[in-house]
Amino acid sequence: MAISFDTTRLNVAEVTLDMTADQREALLNTLPQLLTPKVVENLPPYFNGVNTKAAAQRWLSRMITESQLLIVKKRSESVIIGMLFIFVDEHKDAHIGYLVDEQYWRQGLASELLQGFMHHARKIGPWARLIGASLLITLPQRRCCKS
Repeated sequence: MAISFDTTRLNVAEVTLDMTADQREALLNTLPQLLTPKVVENLPPYFNGVNTKAAAQRWLSRMITESQLLIVKKRSESVIIGMLFIFVDEHKDAHIGYLVDEQYWRQGLASELLQGFMHHARKIGPWARLIGASLLITLPQRRCCKS
């Protein structure tokens, strides 16, 4: 079953292989604008260089194959503003990562996303642990991760 949850300002839903052609096209067109060098500077190398539709297709295929990819939309705008990634290892530990479009930084949306995910995590997956890492973590994000 695909993961989805809502927060006060966000809709979060897993990208699945059965998405419509229009949904896939919209996502592929959005990825090069979302995965900018500044947004992905602290993420793994394969997040870099997604600046064409062909590169976006390769990146999307890899992400869907290796992890659970969730799209984050701002409820009031219904546009993709970020992503949440969940990779479950052989020990059932869920490694989570996220990104938010630069124009939405400093609005508390990343903290809201993480809090919403942690709230729903008990219902979503049979994970042993949730593991998140950030090279640059803000004080609100640190407080959120401790709850």
